[in-house]
Amino acid sequence: MTDGSQARRKRVPLAGCVFCGGRPLSGEHGLPEWLRTLAGFDFPARVVVSRDDQVVHEKDAPAFSQKFRVPCVPCNTGWMHDLEEAVKADVSEMVWGRSRVLTSRTQRFLATWLVKTCCVLQYVDIEPGENIPRAHYEQLYERRTYPPDWCQAWLGRAQMPSAADRPHISEYRCERINVETGTAQEREQEWWFGTLRVGVLMLQVRGCATSDKTLVRPYLGSRVAQIWPVMQHAVRFPSSGTVTFQDMLPAALGQLSFRS
Repeated sequence: MTDGSQARRKRVPLAGCVFCGGRPLSGEHGLPEWLRTLAGFDFPARVVVSRDDQVVHEKDAPAFSQKFRVPCVPCNTGWMHDLEEAVKADVSEMVWGRSRVLTSRTQRFLATWLVKTCCVLQYVDIEPGENIPRAHYEQLYERRTYPPDWCQAWLGRAQMPSAADRPHISEYRCERINVETGTAQEREQEWWFGTLRVGVLMLQVRGCATSDKTLVRPYLGSRVAQIWPVMQHAVRFPSSGTVTFQDMLPAALGQLSFRS
């Protein structure tokens, strides 16, 4: 990342709600507590905090218990709560790999919920707000049931962790990369990727604040389905094949290809 790119970044404000700037703040679970109750993922979890690739804090905690004081009470109990309600029935089944058919409306809500979750989980990082542009926080607050501009989201199926690995029932990573869009007239773009696996459910969102280029991922074949922008009126889960967390990360992109 160039020094100029670093200087252009707008950090998420910490004095008020990360979405609207309001107060008072309230605690929001990074991953919803209903994954432990409704979905039945009542497993211990290992919470690890790192700085510069060095572990600075590590502890055992109940799964999905970590809270972040980043939204205000009206956001947390309003549109954010409504998003959780819109996806919880489907997500609670998909984390176990159970069959679901997602309508275009459900795909839209799931993609929006994923962006919201990534925005909150950014606060597990040492420098919060480093990867997701401020414009996407603002657009998410304004739209509430639609993802921000120039976001893509995918759905896939992972392997269920073994019993010995149940403390790692979920994985999350958000990162920002520079990509060359392939035309001499266009500048290098900054993309952010939020990748989330909970049980069998694999989700990823790719966003950019300055380009509407659509990423094509033929190397993943039919193992993932694009859920935003909606490509099919109905998407069946689970897919015919599985993907790993590493398959989904930007490092696995290889030769980039785009669709207009």
